[in-house]
Amino acid sequence: MGQSEPFRLKVLVVDDDPDVLKIASAALAGEGHSVFSAATGREALAILDGDSDIKLLFTDIVMPGSMDGFDLAEAAKAKRPGLRVIYTSGYLKDEGVWDGPLLRKPWTKDELTRTIADLYSSVGHRTGAERRLPHAQPPGSPPSRERGTLAHIYRAEAKRLLGLAASAGFEDARLSYLELARRYEALAERVDNPRKPA
Repeated sequence: MGQSEPFRLKVLVVDDDPDVLKIASAALAGEGHSVFSAATGREALAILDGDSDIKLLFTDIVMPGSMDGFDLAEAAKAKRPGLRVIYTSGYLKDEGVWDGPLLRKPWTKDELTRTIADLYSSVGHRTGAERRLPHAQPPGSPPSRERGTLAHIYRAEAKRLLGLAASAGFEDARLSYLELARRYEALAERVDNPRKPA
């Protein structure tokens, strides 16, 4: 977008740490975005229900209670299929196995601004690709509904392992969980794209 048309969004920020929540909200508001804030996943979903124009969810991953950042993102995207998500965590690294970028705490305002710009730039490219006609299904590959079910199972297991990694007390255990999560995500990718070389 050019300078004559500033990039502005309605953003929902979720973090159980009030200081982080305040810093993130101020950083986004300073860039001209409209900011909503929540301390829990349940509170965030209630805010989403009250405003249909929220386009971006910026959420911590590890939060107390029954709903972590992954659960929140899944529930939020079920309500808003077009919602974009940026995750943040002081525990996990960007292992590339979730459906949005991750900002490692402590992040900077510049990193957050750049991540948002990159996310919406890549969204534009993906949107163009999604308008193409789908490839024919390769001979011998599972039916599309079965492929979708298998991919969902693999990704659910990867998500569960990421949650275990986030709460692991030892580095070796964390790395083991992350490696298993990567393997499950790779399996899901192979199911979704059977023609793609392994």
